[in-house]
Amino acid sequence: MPTPIRYPDSTGFRAGWQSLILKVDGQEFLGYVACEGERVRERVLVFGTNADPIGKTRGKNTYKASIGVYVAEFKQFMVDHFGPGYGDKSFTFQMTISENGYDTQTVQCYGCTIDKTTFSFSESADPLKVEGIDLNPVKIVWDGVDDNARPLGAQPTIG
Repeated sequence: MPTPIRYPDSTGFRAGWQSLILKVDGQEFLGYVACEGERVRERVLVFGTNADPIGKTRGKNTYKASIGVYVAEFKQFMVDHFGPGYGDKSFTFQMTISENGYDTQTVQCYGCTIDKTTFSFSESADPLKVEGIDLNPVKIVWDGVDDNARPLGAQPTIG
């Protein structure tokens, strides 16, 4: 059963940026500056002879995830860890949100590959960053719960 949320919460902290733990390919990742994700279910309305729709399709899911990191972490965790062909390596990306007094939540991004990197370096006192690393996940699961009522499973055995 989920932990009830106390209002007002005067005994601890709510989840903030410091409550987020990222893991790339099972290794904890500290030098990140941004983390984004998205799940979109594209559905189509079905029409008959009436002006109103008679239903909608189950649709299809698409997923996005990206992180922004400092250049040293990009080199260490992406280039050095995965090595030559790092854009072709498939891995799991995990986000864990944890704060005392609240349920821990985990978001798993499966089948990630580094398909796009965005950077722009200019004169500044700011540290250099790779602003966007598109992870292009095949599937995102929030807290172990699949959004799809009919999730994919193992292929049936034939023969």
